[in-house]
Amino acid sequence: MNTSGKHIHIPLALMILLAAGCASMNGLNKAASDGDLPRVKKMIAAQADINAKRKADGATALILASREGHAEVVQALLAAQAEVNAQTTNGTTALMAASEKGRLAVVQALIAAHADVNAQQKAVRAASPGPGKGRPPAAEMDPGIENGPRPPGPRRGARHRPEMQADRKDDGATALFLASREGHGVVVQALLAAHAEVNAQTTQGATALMAASERGSLDVVQALIAAKADANTKASDGSIALTLAAGNGRLEVVKTLIAAQADVNAKAGGDLTALMAASEKGRLDMVRELLAANADVNAKAIDGSTALLMASENGNDEVVLALLAARADVHARTALGETALLALAARPGHRETMKALIDAKADVNARDFIGHTALMRAAANGDQEGVRTLVAARADVNARAMNGDTALSLAKRSGHQEAADLLIKAGAGE
Repeated sequence: MNTSGKHIHIPLALMILLAAGCASMNGLNKAASDGDLPRVKKMIAAQADINAKRKADGATALILASREGHAEVVQALLAAQAEVNAQTTNGTTALMAASEKGRLAVVQALIAAHADVNAQQKAVRAASPGPGKGRPPAAEMDPGIENGPRPPGPRRGARHRPEMQADRKDDGATALFLASREGHGVVVQALLAAHAEVNAQTTQGATALMAASERGSLDVVQALIAAKADANTKASDGSIALTLAAGNGRLEVVKTLIAAQADVNAKAGGDLTALMAASEKGRLDMVRELLAANADVNAKAIDGSTALLMASENGNDEVVLALLAARADVHARTALGETALLALAARPGHRETMKALIDAKADVNARDFIGHTALMRAAANGDQEGVRTLVAARADVNARAMNGDTALSLAKRSGHQEAADLLIKAGAGE
C-alpha cells in the first residue's frame, strides 16, 4: 500500500494473529454446526470468541448448534458463558431455531439457561427477487427460520384457501409460534411450561393458535387452548384460527375451536367465512358442524358470493342440498349477477341438484352481467339433462343475451345438435 509515497508495513506477527482469529471464529461456527464436540471444547479452551457472529447473517455458534440439535455442544457453549439470547440479523435466537426444528433437549437446555421465551423476530426486508423468481436458496437464508409465519390473509377474485402470507414471513415470530406452526407438540408444551406468551402476535397479527390451526396440529391446538389461547384473536385482515382451519380442511381442529367458542361467522380478510370455505371445498362434514354451531348460511363475501353460490359453482351437490335445508337464499347474487342456479348450469351433470334449486324457487330466467341465462349455459355446454330440466321449469327458450345470442344459437355454435333439437322441440326460434 502506498500513501503519499510512504510504505506502511503490517507486522507479520499481527497478520498471523488476525488470520488466526478469523480462522478460529469460522472454525468454531462450523464445529458447532457440525456437532463436533471435541473440536468445540478444544477451541473454547483456546479462548476462541464463542459469541462471535457470522458476518453473513449474525449467527453464533450457539444458534447454529441449537438449530442442528447438537445438545452436548449447546451445553458446552452455555457452560462457557455463550450469550443465550444472541440474535441473528433477523432476530432469530437459539431458542427460536431449536423450537422451529423440534429440538426438545436443546430447548430444555436453553430454557434452563434463562433463554427469553418471548423474544420476537424482527423485520428484515430483502430486495425483491423479481418476477418469476422464487425464494433464495436455503444456504443464503438466515439459519434460524426457513419458512417463517404466514400471517393470515385470503384474497378473493381467484379464490383460494385462507393462508398465512409469506411476504412478511419473519416479522414478530416467537419460539412458540414457530414450534406451533411446525407441529412440535412436546416443544410447545415445554415453552408453555416456561411461561411463553400464548397470545403473542406477529406484526400481521398471527398467533400460535392460528399457525397450528392452519397446519391441522390437533394436539398443539388443544395444548394452546388449555393454556388459554384466545380462539377469537384476529389477525390484521380479520382472520381467526377457525377461518384458517376451515379453509385448509382441518375438521377436528374446527370442532375443537367451535367448542372453544370461536366466532363461526368471522370473515378472513373481511370476506370469507369458515362456512364459505368449507362449502367451496365440498366438505359436507365441516359444513354440518358449522351449521350446527349456527353459522350464518347467508353471509356474503365482498363480491356478494354466499356459501350456496360457492358450493354450486364447484358442483358440490351434497353441500348444496345441506345449505338449502338450512334455508340458504337461492336468490342471492354476486356483483356480476351470478346466482346458484346460473353457477350450477355451467357444470353439466348436476340435474338433481338443479331440480332442488328450482324446487326452492330459484329464478330460472335470472341473467348474469352479459345477459346469459341458466338455459343458455346448459345449451352451450351440451348438457341435455340440464336443458330438459330447465325447459320443464319453464325457462324462456327464446331469451336473448346482450349480444343477441340465444340458447339455440349457442348450442348450434358449440356443435351440440342434440341440445339444439331439444330447444327447437320446446319452441325455440332461429
